[in-house]
Amino acid sequence: MKMYDGTNFISNIGGFARVNLHLEMYVNNDYECACGEVHTFDYDSEILCQGAWKLVLECPNNKEYITCVKLKSKFLGMGFAGFDSLFGTKLLKNKTNDFDNIDMDNLDPYDMPEEISNSYFMFHYIIKKHIGDI
Repeated sequence: MKMYDGTNFISNIGGFARVNLHLEMYVNNDYECACGEVHTFDYDSEILCQGAWKLVLECPNNKEYITCVKLKSKFLGMGFAGFDSLFGTKLLKNKTNDFDNIDMDNLDPYDMPEEISNSYFMFHYIIKKHIGDI
């Protein structure tokens, strides 16, 4: 699995959308996490957002790791065939989360300084802003 910094991770997701999936078919399927372990997707899995045939999942053991998985389909797109872990990132827990000097309304998520894009706080803020939760 490829590991990216926060900016490259965001740009490789493609489009962002609020999660709007029926989860039944995905439950009890394994995926490789950016933390290096294999996890089983379940109803408690934290899905941050979805993209085109992709989900962005937070590691259940260490919230600093985020993984983008592709939803594989069976022949001719009929049914779910498992997850394909595409790429991940490890976010940094900021000691202060001091982002007062950043113009949040005009922040370009595709062109940010690394210390901002790799921030746990900022990453979650950007995702929520893109899907309309802020």
